[in-house]
Amino acid sequence: MYKIIKLISQNKLHIIWPFLCLTAFLGALIGGYLNDKYGSKKIIVFSLIGLIITSSLILAVSSKGYFLFLASLNGFFIGPVQSASRVVISKIINKNDQDKAFGLFATSGKLTSFLGPMLVGTITLLSNSQKIGFSSAIFLLLFGLLIILKIKKIQ
Repeated sequence: MYKIIKLISQNKLHIIWPFLCLTAFLGALIGGYLNDKYGSKKIIVFSLIGLIITSSLILAVSSKGYFLFLASLNGFFIGPVQSASRVVISKIINKNDQDKAFGLFATSGKLTSFLGPMLVGTITLLSNSQKIGFSSAIFLLLFGLLIILKIKKIQ
């Protein structure tokens, strides 16, 4: 994986990010439609499984094209998780407490956007392996999947 990331020059990184945003947007659109049809929990579970699989495959990547393809799939699965999770909050929280719930949701998002990369970086530093470091992100996805599977209140 490190060799692939190294092959992607700094000049090309600014191209990857908008592409991932585009695939996340498309995933959110399709996920939104499927959310109405099948329910939020199924969409979140399906998308988390997709993220876990594609992230795991990224660890074994051997070409730049394959890496970009899997990264795009990751973006596609991120979109539905983000959109469906907001639907879940609006459904399971009392209407009088939704402002607090969405505030907590936003705060937890900010916190995890810092803690997740810090965990990956710390484990990478301690293990001297980017694959092991990135694996910690996969464990966080698995942990999230286990939590969502335990919640009975959502469909």
